[in-house]
Amino acid sequence: MALIIVATLLIIVYKPESHEQLSESPTGRTLEHTEYNGFDALYAQVLEKKRQQAESELKIKRQQALEEAHRLYEAKVAEEKRRIELERHRAEAEKLVEQKRLESQKRKEQAQISRNNDVDLTQFKMVATHYTSSCNGCSGITATGYDVRQTIFANGLRVIAVDPTVIALGSIVRVEYPNGTSFKAICADTGGAIKGSKIDVLVASVNEAYTLGKQTVKVTILKNGKGR
Repeated sequence: MALIIVATLLIIVYKPESHEQLSESPTGRTLEHTEYNGFDALYAQVLEKKRQQAESELKIKRQQALEEAHRLYEAKVAEEKRRIELERHRAEAEKLVEQKRLESQKRKEQAQISRNNDVDLTQFKMVATHYTSSCNGCSGITATGYDVRQTIFANGLRVIAVDPTVIALGSIVRVEYPNGTSFKAICADTGGAIKGSKIDVLVASVNEAYTLGKQTVKVTILKNGKGR
């Protein structure tokens, strides 16, 4: 009985500590090594996942930045095109206004010159009637030899009949109607009823002759003719 108690005491006294048993145990050492290697792998996986996520986010941000840059660039290009187009329209409008101003000024100057020249020209107030080349007794050939059967012009001028004792045949005149219309004409014809301050204007049709009827006109001699 005493021996059993002593043996039991010896076992209690020399019982190894739990950590000593774990360190001596092959199974314990394998567990520690396995747990350590597993943590590194998980840590590496987390790092790689974070890296991939950051790279993906960076790629998305770069793509968004690229798209934003393209949008801003296209907006700038469109704005510049609009500016250039507006500038072109403005320049064309200014050019047109200046052109009209110059044309108006030129017309005024020409009218002034014409009025100044008219001061030295012979002017008449005359009664104008109208006739056609196909009237009864008309041959279609003027007194000065122009064939007006198919036209009312001679050498690019309208044809009128005059009294040669008032305006010489061959004279170039300007005929002005009360409504402001006017034309240049050559005194190329005569007529039995055209005496004194009367002229007869050649027109294209009988209807036109009746429509225009008899009017008081101003006749300005631009160039004296030499007669027949």
